[in-house]
Amino acid sequence: MLKAGCEKHTARGFVTDRFILPQSAQRMVMPKELGRYSQDQDYLDHSDVLRFLKKYALTIGVCSAAGAGLAVGTVITTPPTFTARAQILIDPAAAQAIRDKTGAPESGGFDPAKVEGQIAVLRSETIAQSVIAKLDLTNSPDFKGDAPSLFGRMSNAARRFLLGGPDESSENLAEAEFIRTRVAVAQFQNNLDIRRVGLSYALDIAYTSRNPDAAASIANAVADVYVQDQIKTMSEAARQSSVWLEQRIDELRKQLNDSAREVQLFRSGQNSPAADPRSFIPPQNPGPADGKPQVPTFGTNSSAPLSNPQAWVTLAELESKAQNYRKVYETYSQAFTETVQKQSFQVASARVITAATRPLTKGQPKSKLIFILGVIIGSLVGFGVAFIRHAMDNTVHSARQVRDNLGLNCLAMVPRLINTGSNFLSKGQDLLSTEYTFREVAAAPFSPFSGALKMVRTAIVNASNKTPVRVIGITSALPGEGKTTISGNLALLFALGKSRVLLVDVDIHHSTISHTFAPNVKVGLIEVLNGDVALSKTIVSGKGRGPDILPLVTSGSSAFPYELLSSDKMRETLITLKQTYDYIILDMPPLRPIVDGLAISSLLDGIILVAEWAETPLNLLEDVVGGLHTAQAEILGVVLSKVAPSAVNIPHKKQVNYSYQPQQQ
Repeated sequence: MLKAGCEKHTARGFVTDRFILPQSAQRMVMPKELGRYSQDQDYLDHSDVLRFLKKYALTIGVCSAAGAGLAVGTVITTPPTFTARAQILIDPAAAQAIRDKTGAPESGGFDPAKVEGQIAVLRSETIAQSVIAKLDLTNSPDFKGDAPSLFGRMSNAARRFLLGGPDESSENLAEAEFIRTRVAVAQFQNNLDIRRVGLSYALDIAYTSRNPDAAASIANAVADVYVQDQIKTMSEAARQSSVWLEQRIDELRKQLNDSAREVQLFRSGQNSPAADPRSFIPPQNPGPADGKPQVPTFGTNSSAPLSNPQAWVTLAELESKAQNYRKVYETYSQAFTETVQKQSFQVASARVITAATRPLTKGQPKSKLIFILGVIIGSLVGFGVAFIRHAMDNTVHSARQVRDNLGLNCLAMVPRLINTGSNFLSKGQDLLSTEYTFREVAAAPFSPFSGALKMVRTAIVNASNKTPVRVIGITSALPGEGKTTISGNLALLFALGKSRVLLVDVDIHHSTISHTFAPNVKVGLIEVLNGDVALSKTIVSGKGRGPDILPLVTSGSSAFPYELLSSDKMRETLITLKQTYDYIILDMPPLRPIVDGLAISSLLDGIILVAEWAETPLNLLEDVVGGLHTAQAEILGVVLSKVAPSAVNIPHKKQVNYSYQPQQQ
């Protein structure tokens, strides 16, 4: 049941949403044109992927090879570098001592912030400058800032020129020396890598250089300078502490002596507590007899005996003060003694646990990794290029495209002609010369080419079950797509099947059939249509080896009257030929860029459209098919020519090796 609104029957024929077709053309129209095509059939299966890979295998392979070549070139041109490693261990006892003095809470492990602080110290410019000065690295070629490659050296020279940097030959030697030092420090820090080993207190010092011995010596120098820097830092801290403690002890000694002197003076009664209001002794009587106020007395003089309780309070305070000063003095004295001892014998809070040795293998470049990455990146680029080419490719590649875009059957995918050992060839003859290409189906009946044409012959025979299909035109969209080769071999294939076949040449621009099989004839189809000669006088007999030929003589004719192809004379000629031949195959001219070949299309029982695989644009085929439908031509289907063997469903080797001949026991 056809979908309503999509198509209808008219007096002229069958109307679809795209073309007006004759009634007899319905038998070859695909479901898409009949409204039964389902978009669910648009899926991607593994065969499409395989075809894609086969089609663009060269592109992907070339890109992969280019990536591998660039990787090899990178490995060859990049100078090798070597990495030496040394390890130091931070003593956690030092951190514990710091916590004891500062009162920090106990933790399960060493403070990560302190570890990061030590890593920052190792990466600092202080360590870098010390190592550079110790090993005199400013005069080393690796620390002059020159890039290992020619491009890098040129870019550095250009940068110095544009930025106006002073040259080493400049009069300002101090500025030049400063620049050399900064370049050396930057190069040193760029090649130095400090990392913590897991969650331990160990630090890994790695240095990379083009000289393996230099890498080991610099890594060891960094570790040694760091340890010496720790000792120097602790010595300096101890010296500063001792100086401060000495000053503080002098102050405490003076305060202790003063407080002791006050106690002695108070005991001897020479110190008056007048300044202390707490030693005030109120009068015993409200006043003397004369009425004058009594003056208060202080201290331990005759008016304030030592037995006074208020005086004992003052003495206890002075003695307590002196005792406190004594304790503080003794504590600082003990700390000063310990500081002096530590200053004379310092132990670093870090030690070297693994010294760097000369590396035996290079660290960079990693040849295998770079090669693998080069191949992978090249392959990805190849796939990208392949996808771009595939997206931009609008040519026909498969039978599915013919069905989906044109709504026609793909009768066969005819592979390119290859050397199959034709029996018609003799020594020195070219296999692909014109005459022998027309006899491929006889020379190699079991070749892929012959098998594909047998499929075309079967499609024509099946199409004749309801309506006779005897006059068949073979055409193409563009010249050079293989229509003439298919016409000649298809006619020969019918002739080998004991059918009476006539091959008619109507291609005025390239009458290859006539030039090949009837090069010396003087009259042909034009003369027949003009009434100048009888039809029987123009036919060239195949003499039992092939089809008869109705040639086209073009010599001496300035222009071919294409109106004759659609004339009543042409119709009568075809009717006359049907009485003699079972099949009449016409080698028509291509329909682009000249469309005069459409003139004869309405007189034929069917037309086979030949399209070159991976060359003919789909949009052009759609225009050609639309023109044929408009001209009331019946299209039997499309034949894809010059197909690569890898694109055929059955592998070519299996097709060649398979034979219907009985095997010898």
